Amino acid sequence: VADVTALQAATAAPAQPAAAGSASTAVAGAAPAAAQEDPRWLNVKNVLALQSFGGSLPRFRECLTDRWSRWSEFFAQRQIGTCPHWKRVEVIGQPSKAGSQQLSKLRPRFPYIPSGLKPGEMLRVGPDAPAQRMPAPLDPAVKPSADERFADIQLPVETNVIYDVGFRDGEDASKCLDPAMCAAQCAAGLPGFVLAASGTRVSTDPIYWTAPDFYNPACPNNSTDPWCPVDYVHPMSRHNFPPGDIYGDPNRARAGEHCTRWNSANNAHYEVDLQLECDSTNICLARCGPL
Repeated sequence: VADVTALQAATAAPAQPAAAGSASTAVAGAAPAAAQEDPRWLNVKNVLALQSFGGSLPRFRECLTDRWSRWSEFFAQRQIGTCPHWKRVEVIGQPSKAGSQQLSKLRPRFPYIPSGLKPGEMLRVGPDAPAQRMPAPLDPAVKPSADERFADIQLPVETNVIYDVGFRDGEDASKCLDPAMCAAQCAAGLPGFVLAASGTRVSTDPIYWTAPDFYNPACPNNSTDPWCPVDYVHPMSRHNFPPGDIYGDPNRARAGEHCTRWNSANNAHYEVDLQLECDSTNICLARCGPL
């Protein structure tokens, strides 16, 4: 979403919704040639290409591409006509090592299940815990943590980004009585992105595990990554309602970060590795633990 808005602001013409169809067609059709040469445009196309994941993401088309198509059709019917340009002016909650270390002091501890664990291998859920035999990942044989009763205590997992929005000289803004509300309508195909809008300001809330930031070296070798364990574990299973989120940006897996996964077999949370999952065209996501 950040790449979409940045590209929108960088282009010479206001972004216009394309005709209804697949999301990849709708968005690609709206991009000027200059935008398509921008590396951020590749990120947008890669996200839209994820509909090819098929069985792994059975509701992807329903939740993103079909929703985008319906929004595009609805937007065109209402003849709003134009979208303002976006300019990032402030970031609230920028991730940092110090912030993650502080968050870790009130983070529930759940059993950690390494991604390489084989059925029948032994697992320890803590430095002083007795070894347990692990029949399979996320199996009810692994006992829930004593911290399970604190699982609903949520800590910040989002970075609020504030944008200034507006129109350039000579652009027709006659159908836009409030630029910020127009911007929110233009982003309505991406539900949950806009928190508030008024006047010329829009507040948005990207989630940590969707951040594309790349860190080298990866965790834990003195990385500058603010989301390295043990200081931080992405609470993906606790986002909204269980099972929460399963997928994030592929760079979250490349960095060696951890996440929490919901196990419906015994209604408990576990800490697992974010793993890279790619389709046949090498479009990748970070998956929280095993399928």
